[in-house]
Amino acid sequence: MLVMDLNQLSSSLSVPILLLIVQKDGQQMPGKKGINLPPDQFQKLLEAQASVTEALEAQDASFDIALSGK
Repeated sequence: MLVMDLNQLSSSLSVPILLLIVQKDGQQMPGKKGINLPPDQFQKLLEAQASVTEALEAQDASFDIALSGK
């Protein structure tokens, strides 16, 4: 299961997207995979939603989007 929330550490806000593992007893445990996006990168991802959807539908494996200048 993927989950997303808002996180504030000190004065910086971020959007963590985490993979949760659901145990047999129903308990949710954090997995090793996830990503922590600052608000500007999350906004770029949202703005690219239509382009990402088009690339998925076209099965265009060459699609690329830069979320940061690094």
